[in-house]
Amino acid sequence: MILAGDIGGTSTRLALATIEGSAVTLDVTGRYASREHPGLGEIVSDFLAHHAAPIERACFGIAGPVRAGRVETPNLPWVIEADTLSRRLRGAPVRLLNDLEANAYGVFTLGSDDFEVLNPGDPTLTNEGQGRVYGGELLVRQELFKGFFGWIAYTVSRSERKDHPDDPWRVFQYDQTHILTIIGSYKFGRGYQAGIRFRYVTGNPYTPVIGSYYDVNSDNYVAINGPLYSARLGSFNQLDVRFDKKWTFHRWALSIYVDIQNIYRASNPEGYAYNFDKTQRSAVAGLPFLPVLGIRGDF
Repeated sequence: MILAGDIGGTSTRLALATIEGSAVTLDVTGRYASREHPGLGEIVSDFLAHHAAPIERACFGIAGPVRAGRVETPNLPWVIEADTLSRRLRGAPVRLLNDLEANAYGVFTLGSDDFEVLNPGDPTLTNEGQGRVYGGELLVRQELFKGFFGWIAYTVSRSERKDHPDDPWRVFQYDQTHILTIIGSYKFGRGYQAGIRFRYVTGNPYTPVIGSYYDVNSDNYVAINGPLYSARLGSFNQLDVRFDKKWTFHRWALSIYVDIQNIYRASNPEGYAYNFDKTQRSAVAGLPFLPVLGIRGDF
């Protein structure tokens, strides 16, 4: 016979159970108000006094942390020890579990009739989406040689997903097919250095607006969207130039630099803004030509 218990701050529930194969049968159950008793041992003794049975082993799920077979219950003035309970049960093995762990073990003993649907929800909202990403990367790097160093990095990739197994694959929101980065820097000596950085990135996918309708209730035009992420923004490209001068002293160094971003004023679209009825749009560009003057000290 198995003695099982669910020990909480409000109530303690005990049961005598038998196990045949994977089936668990509760033969006798009892419920006690936890705060009306000085400890779990007294509850176990009272329960077995009314339902005498040879106990082969016992297990208790307890609302509290279990450390080395001992629990100081946070919601009760109890200290529960597996060894003490085992002596009370004439040497039967006793195991203490946190109640969350005990519930997890109990799930595997439930049958289909033990489950109830609390909220049927919307059957169309199912988690059937699939995604895949594949591609490759190439890096060519020049280590510092006669004052020059730099590298070229190129990445090609494809990011796709589908919302349901029978749907066709489509481009994902953050797909960027081509990414090219070129960096070069030259040290002239006497602390002078100049460098360039060029970047090219395929534009991000977006969902186009193909029309609109007038909603009389909100007095507003509502956009009609085309296929999901079926269009792309224009590609991003930008050239940055930087000049540095560094003075090195005995215990520290001083640097002054000029960093010019987007030197040829590329207009890189980051999205579109639409007029009131969605019939016209204008691109929202990223950062324009941006010179930055800085000073840096290293100690």
